[in-house]
Amino acid sequence: MDGGAQGKTLLELIAVLTILSVLTTLAAPRLGASRESTEAQQFGHLLTRMLTLARRTAVASGERTTLCLSADQQHCSKNWSGTTSILVFTDANENRQLDSGDTLHRAQQLQLTLGHGLWRGSLGRKYMRYRVDGSAVEFGRYSYCPFSQKRANFRQIVINHAGRAYTHYDDNGLITDCAW
Repeated sequence: MDGGAQGKTLLELIAVLTILSVLTTLAAPRLGASRESTEAQQFGHLLTRMLTLARRTAVASGERTTLCLSADQQHCSKNWSGTTSILVFTDANENRQLDSGDTLHRAQQLQLTLGHGLWRGSLGRKYMRYRVDGSAVEFGRYSYCPFSQKRANFRQIVINHAGRAYTHYDDNGLITDCAW
């Protein structure tokens, strides 16, 4: 064995740690923006799927089908954040909330940590319903509003009279539901 040192010097260790901290500092904002973009995309995809399911269920079952977002899996709400459930159900007693006599077709959880959602529907209602022909009784728009207010991550799902859902992106500040 030679008498040379086998380990790293303290100076080399400090240099490596400094380089790693600089790289982490540069990458952190990009990772946050990426997470926000992913949450916005998940919001759009999941909500569009659930709207399509509600519309198809109304047509297939021959009964009006209700879709709403709910924090407690019973009462509908217009604004939400955190853990929320998207409910698709047949409202047997027409009271616009999920009761024991109603048929729950699907409940899907949605986790919003980097933004919040809004529902702006006809007549200020907290829910939307589909008729048996697939048209919308209530129509309007669901919006995803990122806390960072970065326009590229705003999403809006618009439901027209025919009951079809369309996604709008906001690169130029046209979505105004998210007034801060």
